[in-house]
Amino acid sequence: MDIGSIVSWIQLAIWVFALIIGIAKLSRGEAKMHPWLRRTLASNWPVWTVIALGLMMSGISLYLLRKAQVTVRTQTGIKYSEHDFLNDDSRLRYGLELTIETEKVLEPTSLIVTFDGEIAPSSDANLRRGDEVIRLMDEAHGYLCGNRKDMFAMKWRAPAWKPGDVLLVRLFSETRVRVNSMNPVHYYWP
Repeated sequence: MDIGSIVSWIQLAIWVFALIIGIAKLSRGEAKMHPWLRRTLASNWPVWTVIALGLMMSGISLYLLRKAQVTVRTQTGIKYSEHDFLNDDSRLRYGLELTIETEKVLEPTSLIVTFDGEIAPSSDANLRRGDEVIRLMDEAHGYLCGNRKDMFAMKWRAPAWKPGDVLLVRLFSETRVRVNSMNPVHYYWP
């Protein structure tokens, strides 16, 4: 679970707690309560505290969301963004999700991504076209390039990769990695 999800769950808990306080304030005259709880609900500090915490968590959540969605444009007509996530596998603790788009039609498609560290050979790649999801790793080949454990290549013949289609790639590594370069390779399918 990434930090943005954790902040969102904390934020949800704070707003649920605010709802409980609001309901308790409405029913405080009718319910039997401990005197300390009655004094607490009679004052406004719990409500203002929860509102302040909720707004603070919302701000943090929005900041983390904005920070995570930095899009990089390459000179080759590809744009991508990187999103970190934590993997459940203790050996490959770090995950990197790439959201990749093209600005021109590519068919057949081949893409080489170079990282600043080693990545594991396991991966997952899906092409999203509107509501349709096309799983590429069944028919495509995603692999490390020879002995280069810092380079990942993908290729597929069909469908064509068009502007508006989103390629989602999930990669795993022992350490946190970032993309150094991303280049389409022009070739003809044999």
